[in-house]
This record gives sequence, structure tokens and C-alpha cells, in this order.
Amino acid sequence: MRFIDRQDEMGRLDATLRRTGAFAVLWGRRRVGKSRLLTEWCRRRQGLYTVADQSAPSVQRRYLAAAVDERFPGFADVGYPDWRSLLMRLADEANRTHWPGPFVVDELPYLIAADPSVPGVLQNWLDRPGHRLCVVVSGSSLRMMHGAILDAGAPLYGRAHEAFAVRPLKPGFLREAVSFDRPRGLVSAYALWGGMPRYWELAEPFGTDLDAAVDSLVLDPSGPLHGEPDRLLLEEIPPATALRPLLDTIGAGAHRISEIAGRLGRPASSLSKPLASLIEMGFVRRETPFGADPKSGKRSLYRIDDPFMRLWFRVVAPHRAALANAPR
Repeated sequence: MRFIDRQDEMGRLDATLRRTGAFAVLWGRRRVGKSRLLTEWCRRRQGLYTVADQSAPSVQRRYLAAAVDERFPGFADVGYPDWRSLLMRLADEANRTHWPGPFVVDELPYLIAADPSVPGVLQNWLDRPGHRLCVVVSGSSLRMMHGAILDAGAPLYGRAHEAFAVRPLKPGFLREAVSFDRPRGLVSAYALWGGMPRYWELAEPFGTDLDAAVDSLVLDPSGPLHGEPDRLLLEEIPPATALRPLLDTIGAGAHRISEIAGRLGRPASSLSKPLASLIEMGFVRRETPFGADPKSGKRSLYRIDDPFMRLWFRVVAPHRAALANAPR
């Protein structure tokens, strides 16, 4: 699927690049298109895109050095005993060639999980005199991004010249991804996939046949989206699989905290923090009825916010055994 929209995000990134030595932070839930945005921006601006994974720090440095080697030949010919030595060499090469960046590190939380010293090292590297390289970091684990960068007291707090969340695409852009003769088809498609470009990309080969797309991608136990919510929770740092029962309960129709607590057999007072985590991850939204005190959670309603997650917990979650045994 071709790259769609993101003009505002591209403009903000371009403005960051025009500032010497700027630092930008992006975050957003998985499948929303952060990596596609950053790789497309790097392609247009002759940037260097790297992505972290769950390897050991020494292995990650070797992988990152190999990525940098594509721009600066010979960079990976030596070993780097720590992150400081690698970043200082990168800065020297950028200054020598008058390269302003951007240098992008995607999925930064993986680096931090493997080596908690990374935020402090980045802070010292960005604060050094003569820093001229535009650096952009991003992450899907919102809890880790807040703890390392966005919360007061975090090592990199206040360093970013630009910081924003990458949000799901709006419904109007779906017509650029899938051709529908009538608006009703667009509404139905958005009700299934929401604004997640990755889901649109998977559904694109099915065209306007939404039934076939859902059957193949979601209902089929071997489909790529059949176990999607479990994967999303597992990929959080740290894994958020303990939050799954709350999603099941909300998806089954319990919306008040007292109802959720009753079905789970837990005190209502124990649910505030996990519900806040689900809201932060973009899976759940909190609604306050008109006239109710927004500071009090007693009358608040909790609903699954993502259209695809709503579909999954209504249709797939209660019937996984039946779907596994259904003839294909």
C-alpha cells in the first residue's frame, strides 16, 4: 500500500531537521504507522533509519553499527564497547562530512530495556558542546517512553525540540487505500479496521469484499490478525498480558468499574491503575456522563476505543474454540 497522508507529521519533522542539533520524540501504539512514517521521511531527506530489537546490548550495537556503515563505510569495522563510544564516533563522522541528519532510532524502548543506562548516555551526548546532528527517537511502549523521556524527572525530559503522538488515520483517507463505490462501504470498513494503516494494508487485496477479509484475516485461526490483541499486549515493555482479562470483560459489555470488578471478582480500587494503562495504550477510553464529577470514577464508563479491538473481543474472543474447530 502506498504511503498515505501524514502531511502534518512530515511538516513537523521537517521543521525539526531545519534546526541544528535538534532532538525529536515520537510515540504511538503499534500498527499505527510510526515506522512507515520515519522510513518515508528518511528516504525523502537522505536520513539514516535504524531500529532496535530485543537483542543483548552488544549485539544491538553491532546491528546499529552495520546500519550506520551504509552511510559511513568502515563504521562497522571496529567494535564499540559501549553506547557512548558508538555515538561519539557517529557524531565525528557526521561533522566530518557535514551531514545534518536525520538519524532515527526506532523502537528505542528495546534499547532501554536491554540497557537502562541508554537514556542517560543519550542525554550527555545531546548536551555536549557542538552537537549538530538531528536525532529522532520513537517507541511503541508508551509506558517506557514516558518513563525515559516524557515524564518529569526522566533523563531526557525537556530535551526534545519536538514531541508528538502518531495517531490513527482519519476515516476519509481510507478511500485512498481501498476503492468503494459507496460511502456505506467506507463506513463499514472503518468500523472494522479503524485508522490503523497496517490493517488497511492487509485488507487491501480483498478490495470491497469485507466478509472475505474478516474471514481470512481475523476469523481463520491461521490469519495474521486472529491473535492480534494478545500480540499487542505481549509486545509492550514490560509485557501487559495481565491486562487481558479487563479487555475481555469490557468487550463483553461491562462498562462501569463496579461491573468490571464484579465480573473479575476483584476490588474496584485495584482496577484504577490497570485501566489507566489500557487508556494510555489507546485500547480503552473513559467516558464521563454529563454532570458527573470527572475526578470521580464511580459513574465513568470504560469502553474499548479501537474499532478492530471491539470487533475482536465481540466476535473472536468468545468463540475461539469454535473457530478453531470450524471447517475451512
